[in-house]
Amino acid sequence: MRTVAAAIAAVGLLAGGAWAGSLPLRLPRTPYMGLACDKTQDLRCNRVGLAVWLRHPASTVTARLDGRIVTLSTRAGGSHAYARTLFWQVFFHDAHAQAWANAARSIPVRVFVTTPAGKVMTTETLVYVSEGYG
Repeated sequence: MRTVAAAIAAVGLLAGGAWAGSLPLRLPRTPYMGLACDKTQDLRCNRVGLAVWLRHPASTVTARLDGRIVTLSTRAGGSHAYARTLFWQVFFHDAHAQAWANAARSIPVRVFVTTPAGKVMTTETLVYVSEGYG
């Protein structure tokens, strides 16, 4: 069931729309995005971390930003806002990452959440790109 719901959500994401079958999603805080590079490396950084906090547990979390789709993961451990299925994150490479941080600008991020019951919820928010992740 989760695989079917995730596949349906992915089709909606790829179609580029707000996916007609989705419900509105309210996040407890704005997602966080920042450069995730070793400070000893070259000054140009294209690795980004994205974190999303949820009010209720989810089965899958996916985000669409800068023309790409990323799938976030959750892990065991943590408590409260960082508990499994409430805190999700992903690290990925994007050629525009350093420019976003240098310009201190926000970019639109659409978050898609599949609940344990198979419902898909979505929201779009502007996320500031920080110089650092973590």
